[in-house]
Amino acid sequence: MKIGVVLCTCGKTLNIDFDRVENYVKGLDGVAKVKRVDLLCKNPEQHLEDFRGLDGIVFACCSERSSLTFNEDAMAKTAEKLGIDPAMYENANIREQCAWIHDKETATLKAMDLIAMA
Repeated sequence: MKIGVVLCTCGKTLNIDFDRVENYVKGLDGVAKVKRVDLLCKNPEQHLEDFRGLDGIVFACCSERSSLTFNEDAMAKTAEKLGIDPAMYENANIREQCAWIHDKETATLKAMDLIAMA
């Protein structure tokens, strides 16, 4: 199975060491592509064109419930437009559950755990 992981920095506002997270995620079994973007919600398909043909996708970004523009339906539609079964996406909430409530080190470690679980 080939999985793509999208790391959204939320306009570079998140208190997470994205270099460290990206290096960690690249080493996970099944991960075929990792991409860091600044504002995934603004134009997800444009950011992710090179994710076509993968078996699944993990959106590491804000909560699907808190985003006004990139909610659960938008994530499923984005996966489908990329040729990925819309049932094969996961959301790792690295904003509200990590960056907003922890110091940088703890948020970074928790982001890595949430992405690995997703």
